[in-house]
Amino acid sequence: MSSDSEIENESNLVADNYIRFKTNLENNYDLKYEEEHINAEGVLIKPVREWRYCGGDAKHKFNDTFSIDDKGELHMTPRYKYFLLYFKGNPPAISWESHCVCGVAIFKNYYITDDKGNLLVIGSECKKAFITKSGKTCEDCGATHKCRKQNKCIPCAKKNNKKIKEKLKEEKKKLKQEEARLKHKEAMKPIMERYNLKHGLECTKCEKAKEKKYLRCYECNKKYNEHKSSITKKAECCEHCNGTGEMYWMDDIYGECIHCQDIR
Repeated sequence: MSSDSEIENESNLVADNYIRFKTNLENNYDLKYEEEHINAEGVLIKPVREWRYCGGDAKHKFNDTFSIDDKGELHMTPRYKYFLLYFKGNPPAISWESHCVCGVAIFKNYYITDDKGNLLVIGSECKKAFITKSGKTCEDCGATHKCRKQNKCIPCAKKNNKKIKEKLKEEKKKLKQEEARLKHKEAMKPIMERYNLKHGLECTKCEKAKEKKYLRCYECNKKYNEHKSSITKKAECCEHCNGTGEMYWMDDIYGECIHCQDIR
C-alpha cells in the first residue's frame, strides 16, 4: 500500500509535468491546453485537452519499424494498427520523436489530433493524464470502444453493417434488373434488325419522317391508339411473327398484330 509521502510525490510530479506540458504547448507549438485560440494562420484551434488519440508509431524496439517473426510474417504494434484504422489506411506522414511535448524522453510515440489535419506526438503518461479522449473513440458518436476492424463502437458498427447489407442488397437487385434488360435486348435483336431494315426512318403507314426507335410517326400512332381498344378480329397468321392467332389480335387497319406493334 502506498504511503502518504509517495502519493504526495506522485501528485507533485504530475503537477510539474502539467506545467511543462502546458508551457511547451504555448511556446513551441502555438497551442492552448484549456481554451480555443486562433493561430498565426487565422485558423480556430480547439484546446489540446479535447484532441483525440489516433494511434502511434510502429516501433517495437530501437531502429525497428516492424517486428518480423520466425515465419517471416509482419507484426505491427497495436497503436500503429489503430493509426492506420483511424485514417482509413491513408495516414499522414509524421516523423518519430524522441521527446514528449513536456520535455521527457520517450520511446513510444502516441499521436493526438484535432481532426483538422493537426497531429501532435506525446508520451503515454501525458496521454493518460492530460488528454480527455485518450483511448479509441468511435468516429460517429465519440464513445470509447475496443473494436479492431473498424473505428466504431458496437451500436454504431451494427448500424453501419445494416446499411452495408441494405446497400449490397440494392446493388444486387439492380444487377439482376440489368441482366434481365440485356437478356431481353438480346432476344429482341433479330426482330429490331428486321424492323430497321424494312422500315428505316419512315413511318410504316404514311412514310413521313420519324425517330428510328418508333414504328409510327406521332399522328399515326395517335390514330392507332384510338382504334386499338376496338379491335376484335383474331389473327390467323401475323405477317411479322407468324403467330397462330391464339395469342395475337389482328389490326385490320395496319395489317399486323398488336403484340408485334407494341414490342416495336
